Amino acid sequence: MAEKELKHSYPDGDGKPNCPECRGRGVVPIPFDQRPPLAVGEITQPCGCVLIRDLIFNLERGWRNLSKADPVTKSSLCGKEGDNLWITGSTAKFRSHLKHVASRMGPRWDFKVVSDADLMDAWLSRSIDVLDPDVDQMRKNQVSGKFMALSDLAVPSKLLIIRLGVKAARNVAMPEVFLEALQLREQEGKPTWITDQPACLLEDGHRAYSGQVDEYLEEWDHYKLKEDKSVTSRQSTNQATGMQTMTLSDDAPEAPAESSSTKPMYERTPLPEKAKKGRPPMRKKGGGK
Repeated sequence: MAEKELKHSYPDGDGKPNCPECRGRGVVPIPFDQRPPLAVGEITQPCGCVLIRDLIFNLERGWRNLSKADPVTKSSLCGKEGDNLWITGSTAKFRSHLKHVASRMGPRWDFKVVSDADLMDAWLSRSIDVLDPDVDQMRKNQVSGKFMALSDLAVPSKLLIIRLGVKAARNVAMPEVFLEALQLREQEGKPTWITDQPACLLEDGHRAYSGQVDEYLEEWDHYKLKEDKSVTSRQSTNQATGMQTMTLSDDAPEAPAESSSTKPMYERTPLPEKAKKGRPPMRKKGGGK
C-alpha cells in the first residue's frame, strides 16, 4: 500500500505495529477492482503479516517445531489431504513435506500429529496405575494430552496423522489400539495419514503391527519419500496385497486439481482377488518371501 494512503496507525490492531502495509491494523482494504458488485463502504482482508503469524501458529499447533522444518520445493502429498495415506520416510523428510502441505492449506487447516504412544496413553484408563513405562513416563513429565478416551484424541481433527515408532516399550495391546483409532476415523468418515520410518517399518516385529492391521491397510496408497540413502523396497510384498507404492522426491510435481479433463497423476490398478486359503504371511523382516 502506498505511503500516502496510510493516514493513520492502529496501535491497538491485530497486526504488527511496524508493518508497512497495515501499520498494526491487521487488515488492508481490498482493491476497488476486486470488490464484490454493489459493495458499499470499506471492505478489508487480512494483512500478510497476520496471515504469516497465524500460519506459523497453526503449524506449531499441529506439530511442535513443524515451522522450523527444512523447506522442499514441491510435494506430491499436496492434494491428498482427504485421502488415507501410508507414508514411509525419515522424520525430518516427512516434516519437510508436511510443512509444505500445511503452509498451502492456510492457517485454519485442522490437522494434528500424534504418536502411537499418545494413542496408548489415551486408551489406558486414568483411574488405575499403569504398567506401561512409556505412558507412565509421559504422565510424570506432564507431556500427556490427558485425554479421557481414545476417541477424544483420534476423532476430532479433520486430518489425523499418526506417527509410528515413538513407542519403544512393548505392550501387547498396541496393535489393537492402533487399529481401533483407524476404525474410529473411518466410522466418522475422516481421513488418516500414518507414517513409519525406513529403520522402523510397519511390518512383522513392529510394536503396532498385526495381521489385522496389515489386512486393514491393504487398499491404502503407500508413499515412500525419497531419502539420501535408498529405502528398503517392499514393492513385491505390496503388490501381493494389492497396495500401491509410490516413491516421491522433493521436486515431484504437485497433484493436479481434480477435473473431468485432467488425467490423475497416479492411476489406481485393479486389486487382485484375495486368496481364500493359504494366504502367505506379509512383510516379514529381511524381505522374506
